[in-house]
Amino acid sequence: MNIVVVTSVSALAVAVVHSVAFAIGRRIGRYNVVDVVWGLGFVAVAVAAATLGHGDPVRRWLLLALVSTWGLRLSWHMYRKTAGQGEDPRYADLLRGATPVQALRKVFGLQGLLTLFVSFPLQLSAVTGPTPKPLLAVGGVGLAVWLVGITFEAVGDWQLWVFKSDPANRGVIMDRGL
Repeated sequence: MNIVVVTSVSALAVAVVHSVAFAIGRRIGRYNVVDVVWGLGFVAVAVAAATLGHGDPVRRWLLLALVSTWGLRLSWHMYRKTAGQGEDPRYADLLRGATPVQALRKVFGLQGLLTLFVSFPLQLSAVTGPTPKPLLAVGGVGLAVWLVGITFEAVGDWQLWVFKSDPANRGVIMDRGL
């Protein structure tokens, strides 16, 4: 498959993810569900790229695993963070007086387009040939950066959760940890 097909299917996948999130947000009266599906949009693109691409299979499936691990972790974290909470004040301000169609466009459409744009290197990597040997080291560095990054995210999220779990910290800003 070529980049046009991979990008088109990726766009469709992101549109489905964000449309479902919009419907859920509308039903529960909160549009901050878009924060939960941010990571899932990237997972949808990674699935499309890995399954439709004809590029280096090791790279395609490794990227699917890495993006899925990151995206699912982020979505789970955001779900736990926002479950049972009211609307995020940012979205309340942005959408004050907005119609549902305007909310769909301003929040879900915009984030869907951003997901598609930011994930373009992932889409492109799915249709490019084998990685030249000199660039394998770059891939190794990228994997190391990903590992450090996801470790920092997970540890930081855990530290924040522990901090917020202590009633003595209610209303206090965390200024220690990672």
